[in-house]
Amino acid sequence: MEPRRNTPETSTTSSILEKLKIQWVKDGKSKDYLYGTEETIAAPIAVVWKVACAVDEYKRISKGVVIACAPKGVAENNPISFEVKDMPKSDETICVVNNDDFLLGWKRVLPMNSGTTERYQYLEKINEETTKSYIRLKIPAGMIGKMTDWMYKTKINAAFDALHKGIKEEAEVEHRAFKR
Repeated sequence: MEPRRNTPETSTTSSILEKLKIQWVKDGKSKDYLYGTEETIAAPIAVVWKVACAVDEYKRISKGVVIACAPKGVAENNPISFEVKDMPKSDETICVVNNDDFLLGWKRVLPMNSGTTERYQYLEKINEETTKSYIRLKIPAGMIGKMTDWMYKTKINAAFDALHKGIKEEAEVEHRAFKR
């Protein structure tokens, strides 16, 4: 039997999602509240990764809808603040920066033992010129999750859509400029 090769369907990213038990980032299935978008980007995965990791640029590329700041840099265990327009700022901790599997994530412990929010962006290589990007936020089921869903669902999804479109535009422009 031939060894299993990494293809877009069997990439190491899927393995990392399974290893970390966060398959919901790709499949969008969870008992908790999930928000987010998927985007196909006409740029190599390395270009998209560079843009996705430039969190201090989120405000510019999302046209002011999403603001992120990682004062100590994008590295595991570093603080990051994340803000969606017209919503309170969230102080979180970067939990994964995996340059090999193209996975970036951060978490926030909720008050009153209500669990932890998790936000990930993960990239999957479709081919040399195309990348599939997923941005997902999971908020635990329960009172805080229900209130967040009721009050902010539309804003959160619109913010992730704006961020994704900005990442797509930035990566595609950078890729076209490099090809010239």
